[in-house]
Amino acid sequence: MTTSRPQFLLTDELPWGTTMVIEASAGTGKTYALAGLAVRYVAELGVPIDQLLVVTFTRAATAELQERVRSRLIEVHRDLTALSLGRADARGPDPDPVMQVLSERPEEWSLHLDRLQRAVLDFDSATISTIHGFCSQARSALGVRFAGNPDAVPTEGESALIAAACNDALVADALDSSAPLLQEADVSAKSFRELVTKYRQLPDCDLRASIPDRTPPRLVERVQHASDQVDELLKVSGQLSYDTLVTSVRDALDRHPDVVASLGERFSVALIDEFQDTDADQWGIFNSVFGPESGRTLVVVGDPKQAIYSFRGGDVYTYLEATRSPGVQVRRLAVNQRSDHSVVRALSALSSGHTLGDPEIVVDPIEPAPRLADRRLLGADGSPTAGLDLRIVTDRSLDRARNADSLRYRVTDDLVTVTLDLLHGAELELPTGDGGTEVRPVTPADIAVLVSAKSHARPIADALAEFGVPSVLLLQESVAISDAAEQLRCLFAALDRPSDRSRAAAAALGWWGGWTAEQLAAAARDEPEAVKQMVRFQHQLVEWSGVLADDGLPALAGRIRSTDRFLGRMMASADGERNLTDLEHLVELIHADRGRTSAAGAAAALDSLGGAAPDDEPAAEASQRRVESDQPAVRILTIHKSKGLEFPIVLLPSLYSGGNRVTAGKPYSYYDRSGGGGAGCRVLDVSPGALAAKHRKRPDGTVIPDPADLTRAENCGDQHRMTYVALTRAAHHVVAWWSGSVSGTDLSGLSRLLFADDPAAAADTKVAIGDPDSWVQQIQDKVDERGGSEWISVTEVGSPRRETRRNPTVEAAAPEAVGPAARLSRNLPRTERSWSFSSIHREVGGSDHPADRATPGDHPDPEDETGSDSGADDELLVLPSPPDDLLPTDNRPLEDGSADASWTALSPFEGLGAGRQFGLMVHSVFEHADFTAEPLADHLLELIRRDGSFRLADEESAQRLAGALVDVVHTPLGGPFGRSRMLDLQRNDRIDELRFELPLSPERPFPAAEIGRAVARHMAGTPYADWGGRLADRLARVHLHGMLNGAIDLVLRFQRPDGEWSFSIVDYKTNNLTTPGQEHRLIDYRPSDPRVVRRAMLDTDYALQSLLYTVVLHRYLRWRLGDLYRPAVHLGPVGYLFVRGMVGEDTPEDLGVASQPGSSRGAAPGRSGVITWSVPLGLVDDVDRLLAQGATGDQGGAGEPT
Repeated sequence: MTTSRPQFLLTDELPWGTTMVIEASAGTGKTYALAGLAVRYVAELGVPIDQLLVVTFTRAATAELQERVRSRLIEVHRDLTALSLGRADARGPDPDPVMQVLSERPEEWSLHLDRLQRAVLDFDSATISTIHGFCSQARSALGVRFAGNPDAVPTEGESALIAAACNDALVADALDSSAPLLQEADVSAKSFRELVTKYRQLPDCDLRASIPDRTPPRLVERVQHASDQVDELLKVSGQLSYDTLVTSVRDALDRHPDVVASLGERFSVALIDEFQDTDADQWGIFNSVFGPESGRTLVVVGDPKQAIYSFRGGDVYTYLEATRSPGVQVRRLAVNQRSDHSVVRALSALSSGHTLGDPEIVVDPIEPAPRLADRRLLGADGSPTAGLDLRIVTDRSLDRARNADSLRYRVTDDLVTVTLDLLHGAELELPTGDGGTEVRPVTPADIAVLVSAKSHARPIADALAEFGVPSVLLLQESVAISDAAEQLRCLFAALDRPSDRSRAAAAALGWWGGWTAEQLAAAARDEPEAVKQMVRFQHQLVEWSGVLADDGLPALAGRIRSTDRFLGRMMASADGERNLTDLEHLVELIHADRGRTSAAGAAAALDSLGGAAPDDEPAAEASQRRVESDQPAVRILTIHKSKGLEFPIVLLPSLYSGGNRVTAGKPYSYYDRSGGGGAGCRVLDVSPGALAAKHRKRPDGTVIPDPADLTRAENCGDQHRMTYVALTRAAHHVVAWWSGSVSGTDLSGLSRLLFADDPAAAADTKVAIGDPDSWVQQIQDKVDERGGSEWISVTEVGSPRRETRRNPTVEAAAPEAVGPAARLSRNLPRTERSWSFSSIHREVGGSDHPADRATPGDHPDPEDETGSDSGADDELLVLPSPPDDLLPTDNRPLEDGSADASWTALSPFEGLGAGRQFGLMVHSVFEHADFTAEPLADHLLELIRRDGSFRLADEESAQRLAGALVDVVHTPLGGPFGRSRMLDLQRNDRIDELRFELPLSPERPFPAAEIGRAVARHMAGTPYADWGGRLADRLARVHLHGMLNGAIDLVLRFQRPDGEWSFSIVDYKTNNLTTPGQEHRLIDYRPSDPRVVRRAMLDTDYALQSLLYTVVLHRYLRWRLGDLYRPAVHLGPVGYLFVRGMVGEDTPEDLGVASQPGSSRGAAPGRSGVITWSVPLGLVDDVDRLLAQGATGDQGGAGEPT
């Protein structure tokens, strides 16, 4: 770009009714600026949070943006509150630019605070998504006007479909033609498949043969046909590609201007991140809805210097064309907020003025942030180091043409030396925040090694390990192609047929049996002892197969891990920790995909993982390999993976060579601007390329540009931008290696920075690098010429230094011999584990009160064996009978006369079903239901038919159940919820299945009985107090330590009479509360009847569940709302919905609830089936402190349950 473009400051006037492009060079605070703009639009201009659209490129970036925007809203609200109370000053040594703006208008502070608070409370309604997520929303808005199946699921897993379509296309070509494509010299099945894959990665590209007389006939036609077949296969399977989703939405918006207007009215402001990676179709969507001609507000942020994803469709030329569009303002961020002054000065001296692949992509000078002036890396002598260390390998013994590996080894050798020097002599001087600084040693976690290719990573990790330096590979590799996956396939094959001796032998030779080749050979020779061992192992396989079928894959993995010598055998290998991590990861993924399954089913799940991975990174996030250790370690990752990340110290061992990135491989791809006016199109060229000019002449005698040359030039531009990305990742120090001893060096981005006389030369211009003896001096002269000698050091790396690398202070210890696995002679405490409500309940075997005793079958285990709370796992088919003195003689209403005949009505759920599976179905329907859908009965009926948890008797029963659930949705919840109904809940008023992992007291186990004592203390004078005392006795032997997990059916938001918003836990219960042998009537669900409360909440220990979940919600709101959180306002009552007692608007009212003491938070009458409890805040605080610290306070207080 050009330096004439004005700087953008976060304190500038907000763009409104216009389109602005903000160029954000590396480290200039792009995400901070986006979040700040979002906050200013909300606070200053009153844009509701649900009318703010923020779009970025990846799911990870989306999650980061969501958190940054939410936290900035909370921070600014906190700071503005402090300012309004006279407790803070918005102007300081490092002022917040958003606060600077807001502080200038004191008369509007109250309005700003109200808007910010509303945005935090409504934050879940904000649309912060990926580009494809926004397109999915647009597709929904289009409805039937969308050209295709509106319910099709977007997918990137096309590899298998592409292979099938290509095979069909080539077979059809061979049958239809006398000169099949496969007989052509330049066409193979592999190259054809690669061509189709590339065609689908480049949406709306022009597929052409620029030299038609030298191109195999019908090739373009067959590629297009194969791609169309992939789309057809996706359509048949109910899927569509992400690119098809985008292009279909773009085409539909072109045809339906009313939808464009509707989307524009839905969002007042659109903020687009990573704009340099968008393609023409994506930009077409945003431009049509929010662009200059619309009069709406669109702010796009990106950096063309970091456009390195052209291989998967990212198109920097879309960015360049957008900046030239009429009505578009262009600004730039000009202050580096990431790096020390020495790093910024060094990189500016090295790269300012250079073009990166296009004359319009220019490296502008960037200023360092004043707040980072006191931050630096100190060398072993205590003096500041240079921001950039250029290490030049000059060894003449490296043959230029044949020794790429030798040079890589030499660089790796020196990299280890540099790493050891950093770890044993360098220190970081960092500001403390109070005006001073502190100094700390460099640790392995401060160092990142960025490589150009994944294959370069492992040798570096091995070299570091040789000298005791821990490292971790962050390569986005799929666990589905790991050694663990192969071993699991082998195991699953053996478990599927344990009697097959060859399969058993393969498993025995691998991880599962630990056999040696000699043992296997002995068994093959039918030696008696070896055969006996094999039979024993096959019996073991039979046992494991049963565990897999009955208890699931996690149980099988646990059984195998406990097998004698398994862990010792695994950890004895150099990759033991890596293999165990992969194994556990695969077990988790397969279990999530199939649950309890057969060996064949598990193997199919494993194969499906492999099919999605390695070529589709967005679709394979879950299968990316995890870090095998959490110890501080040097991080090794690719430059592509590092984009957007920051590291204290960065080592760049492979920038000297452009490698394959400065060559032109087929199929050829380039941007063609021959249309004039700067506009053009992406081309995928199937021509052979690399032909003499005489073969590329047009009829008029002009020469057709060689597609290979055009592709090479564009690839060089990509590589130069990748060099820029690599150099700009560091906060404190960069080390880069360079040598001219391999081919391709004269085209690399680093060579261009070091040697080019014309920084604006074409991307594929080779630089003259001279003789090895002159390299160091040439580079030093360039550094001096550009004024960078203070910030850049140039170091010569001559002959091998391996003999000097080994440092006695870091001598690697000799590996210890692995002996037999140790046997424990004592019992280990089992308190540190994953707990849940149901596992706590199981520990005490349910209630010990006489009312809780039941015969087998009366009171089944309320949970399954997983140990976590989820959905309807706690549904009870029949409750135990209470003591005789609590049994009513019949079902007549209570004698206070407050109940009428409606209480004697039968439950509409009578005869529809019962039990855990029935509960699972009801939970699933409610979880996925849109309560506002019309007609609601049809919507719920479809969900019932789709669910397979419970088989209803017939279609009439399904329709009856749908009607009964409609009644539940229409029932006023009453009591503290007032007239609120589930029907009134929009999607942004609810969170379904809120899963949690809550750490318990980290210091020591604590007695669970304290929970019961806290209930008894705070609920004195209520039935809950007696239950709390009994609970404390029953939990006397239980000590909690580890994690508490579970899933809350529903968290809802409702408006209180005073206008404030509260958040409440709701749990769906399908329990039948009727006494066995009596008719199923609504009177059995009357919430003010102490007998009903006891049967519903106390005999089942649901009161414990509701208390624990309330503490979870308390912590969740404290985290999400920050300083805005007021428990007395925001923490609402618990609501347990016993759906069998809820019959819609006609649900009987219970005046006894409204008249109960302690019901001040809501004076409405109660309703049948709805049991609520406004848990005392003192009790919440005590249990919260107990779970976190293992101790409670002595706060008293009472709160009446309802």
